Amino acid sequence: MMNNNSLYQQCLLVWERDYRSFMQGVRTCLALLSVAIIYFFVQDNRMMFMGVSVLGLSQACTRSHYWRFEINLFLAYFISTSAVIFAYPYSKSFVLICIYIFILTFFIYIFMYYNISSAYSLWIYLIPMYSILSIKTVHDVAVDVCMNTVALTITFFICAIFLRPRLRKECLFEIKSILRELVFYIDTVEIYTFNKSPKSIKLLTKRREKIFSRIQSLRLMMTEIDFYRQKERLHHRNQLFSLFIVANLTERFLESIVGISIKIRVLDVPLEYEPIVRSIFKSMNKTNSDLLKFLVIRKSFTIQELSYLYEKIYLDALIEYKKIEKLSEKYAHDQLFDEIFSSAFQFKDNISLLNSEFKFLCQKE
Repeated sequence: MMNNNSLYQQCLLVWERDYRSFMQGVRTCLALLSVAIIYFFVQDNRMMFMGVSVLGLSQACTRSHYWRFEINLFLAYFISTSAVIFAYPYSKSFVLICIYIFILTFFIYIFMYYNISSAYSLWIYLIPMYSILSIKTVHDVAVDVCMNTVALTITFFICAIFLRPRLRKECLFEIKSILRELVFYIDTVEIYTFNKSPKSIKLLTKRREKIFSRIQSLRLMMTEIDFYRQKERLHHRNQLFSLFIVANLTERFLESIVGISIKIRVLDVPLEYEPIVRSIFKSMNKTNSDLLKFLVIRKSFTIQELSYLYEKIYLDALIEYKKIEKLSEKYAHDQLFDEIFSSAFQFKDNISLLNSEFKFLCQKE
């Protein structure tokens, strides 16, 4: 059972992880609200088509790359408008309508197979599918095209101007959510290390899949930050550089924790050695907590502040390592202790490497 703090952390994790999707949902709702307001004054049932268009166009941008946001929007408009125009010859009979829907479905499958993310959003194809059931004449086609164009204007204003995605804020949320996910992963590994029950195995598998998925999303985000960093002016480039460093070193930290946890969790730890192993987990949790706390209390940070942070977490890891090192004489020639001690040494060494990579990235810039 989750305690109140765990439940709160889980809620924060979901909010920060899915913030981009939540915000796109808000943009979509505002766009649909705009259409509803227009309908209130116009009282025309054809406004239903504009609502479908707004829904399709806005959802086409969900989780798209930042640099492709406007491109995806205009591409969705081009695809949907072309499909509406091409739908007219197929609207003459029920058989032709079925053939047209089959063709659309076939193209959706092709786009999904080749992972053309800007073209296979299912929402885009609601627009021509709704249109083909209502168009009877060329005038109807022209009205639908005009409606779709107005829908593009509404969607572009709300999604790309009024509530434009904010790269820095959303990336910070992504990094914080990954560190929160790591809290649950470390706790799960610790539980499994001392209690290898079927329930803990199942929970560990679930957490491991999530953490590997988050590492992948972090790498994609780093690519986007680096792309924008090359394009922005000097001031914004420097701000994005500090974010790029945090993302890069967070990835290294995640890989370090996963690697060490794999070594520790396979050990059969007797009761005598339990405090030593738990001190390693405590050290990992403390380092992760320091990184998370740093990002929570700051909306922006400098390279100098990052330097102090990574120096601090290294010193903390070194102190915990020295405590375990003092026990090496007591457990001399003990193979199990040597394996535990090597994990502590590896963790301290990996934190030291984070400092080295931090300095390397700064020099490279």
